[in-house]
Amino acid sequence: MLTISRDEILKLEDSSSNWLKFFKFIAEQEYIKMEKRIFMLQKESAEKRYRNLLTNDPKYLQLIPLSYLSSYLGITQRHLSRIRANITY
Repeated sequence: MLTISRDEILKLEDSSSNWLKFFKFIAEQEYIKMEKRIFMLQKESAEKRYRNLLTNDPKYLQLIPLSYLSSYLGITQRHLSRIRANITY
């Protein structure tokens, strides 16, 4: 992961309009991802959210502790355990 301080970002934006366009593009992409996540949490069932994660990012299920996964999915650890027990692989 690369981190850039706000001051450095402002300097880059001042140095070239291409940097400004690039940062705007990144911000727009992150906003779209955030909207999709909010929609998913509001409209989809917990099982569907888990299946989506299982299909699209299975590596996360191996790397991230269940407590964090359950929080990401908006459910309790107990509910996540029930969902995992009911899913056949």
